Amino acid sequence: MNTEQKEVGLASDLNNELDVLRKRHGIFVISIPLLNSSSPAVLAIMSKCIIYRAEAMYLKDCVEYVARSECFDELQEGEYMPQYTWTVNEKGEVSAKRINI
Repeated sequence: MNTEQKEVGLASDLNNELDVLRKRHGIFVISIPLLNSSSPAVLAIMSKCIIYRAEAMYLKDCVEYVARSECFDELQEGEYMPQYTWTVNEKGEVSAKRINI
């Protein structure tokens, strides 16, 4: 397999992954002190997301993220984007739970 074929294969794999995430959007926040701590939990959470918007909320001392993740529920057409909380257990396994507001 030549380099060009590998690049096409990688692009195809990426498109397949993005198709899976196309309807899995969500909002979550992480406190600024936790972000500044270089916590392994933050790295684990970020490894599960494709973040496409981040906004510092200085009055709340956090950063609000809008992202896609395989951990989020699939949204139906017209459904509002839900908020999530993240859990990282002692084994480093990451999960997201939808918040009912």
